Amino acid sequence: MARKLRFQYEGAIYHITVRGNGRRKIFFDESDRDRLLWRLAESADTYDVRVYSYCLMDNHIHLLLETPRANISRFMQSLLTGYTVYFNLRHRHSGHLFQGRYGAQLVNGDSYLLSLSRYIHLNPVHIKTVQDLDQKQQVQYLRSYKWSSYRGYIDEKRASELIEYGPILGLLKCPKRARAREYRKFVERGLIHTDDEFSELMQMKPRGIGSIEFRSWVDAEYRKLRENQGSKEDVSFRQEAHLRDVDGIIRVVAESFSVSEDEMQLPLRRTMARPVAVQMLCKYAGLTQRDAGSRVGYQTGAAASLQIKRLRETSKNDNALIGKTARIEKQIRKLD
Repeated sequence: MARKLRFQYEGAIYHITVRGNGRRKIFFDESDRDRLLWRLAESADTYDVRVYSYCLMDNHIHLLLETPRANISRFMQSLLTGYTVYFNLRHRHSGHLFQGRYGAQLVNGDSYLLSLSRYIHLNPVHIKTVQDLDQKQQVQYLRSYKWSSYRGYIDEKRASELIEYGPILGLLKCPKRARAREYRKFVERGLIHTDDEFSELMQMKPRGIGSIEFRSWVDAEYRKLRENQGSKEDVSFRQEAHLRDVDGIIRVVAESFSVSEDEMQLPLRRTMARPVAVQMLCKYAGLTQRDAGSRVGYQTGAAASLQIKRLRETSKNDNALIGKTARIEKQIRKLD
């Protein structure tokens, strides 16, 4: 069987669908769902991905996100592999948790983004037990559903740091102060009036979500890539985002923390140089945590991951470290 080509598109917006293997459950309880969201936030931060909406169902997940750095495959690998390891250990399960590879659809056009956002957020009311409820009960269920980004869109008190709400809400033709209310009306109208055209489009499972012209372009590019790339798994419509030199990144971090590049291989207990280096190598050189960690002396990917978590926790209360990291990133972006 030929491998499925994966579009990696600089600055692209994707609708991602992930299903359980054999449609089995991928969440057994709230702890599982919390862990997936934690992993989503960690992977989004590491790979500079912007998350616009999500919905977690028992046996599948929907995500709407943007990848400024053309790295959808690395991001999804981090998300799904990390969660699978956790799930298998916790539930004493072995084998594949998810059904093959995830589905990724390129999205284009403001009206399609709004409709897709509504489609994602209405998922919880599409199960049979909820569809049998009356309209008022469906609205109550939708507004109280914990495992989607909808509540944060309609009530800023429930907003999550994981989600960037502005781009979707900004598509509404109304004053900023009214956007949450208008978005709620827009989504919940979908309980009464089905968007038949959009529903039909989603049932077609196209590679692109947008106008006929956009979908035709996506299909043409896919055929072109298939002809040119053969069985290569990951291909790009555009040139990959510019990756910075590994040695250059390590040099910038070492100089910023006033240590030598040789010392970056040692346990520098009084400085965050090595965790910062790992984070920068993942973000700007495209390395995995395991590979990034090995470049600064960590023996395993788990050790590197632990140090990145330590860095995030420390940064919450250390303005000096936040400032230094920002200056380091500025220097790294200037590297050839």
